[in-house]
Amino acid sequence: ALAAALLAAFFGYHAIDESKDNVAAGGAPTSAAAPEQPEQPCKQAAGFPDSAQVQDKGTEPASGATVSVEAGDFFFGPTCVSGVAAGTVTLTVENTGQALHNVSIADQGIDEDVEAGQTITVQVEVSSSPLQYVCKYHRTSGMVGALLPAGP
Repeated sequence: ALAAALLAAFFGYHAIDESKDNVAAGGAPTSAAAPEQPEQPCKQAAGFPDSAQVQDKGTEPASGATVSVEAGDFFFGPTCVSGVAAGTVTLTVENTGQALHNVSIADQGIDEDVEAGQTITVQVEVSSSPLQYVCKYHRTSGMVGALLPAGP
């Protein structure tokens, strides 16, 4: 059972449990479970161009109207925050790296530097589209992030 669970976790499939009701007499499955849809990678979910360099440090769910991200050296982590409610959101960015970093959202007039070891907070407006932000100093190194709006 452990080997089947490890294989299932590694290859993304589920083994048929013959002790359950999903198996008819003789071991034939009565219905196939729908495979889980993998979460769309941050780069695609955020709408970054295919040509864009993105240091993807994963996606984490939002928990309220305050979103906190880490600005490490040449990445934002998590890179995407999902389920962000529309409206005014407080974005807190802590620079855990050694370099000077920045949070820029040109469409909203946001251009704030964050020194190494410091934390900044900015108010951003989230709509029904992903809200991309960048470090203006390290954008070409893939230091970009996005707030992904909650579904309808």
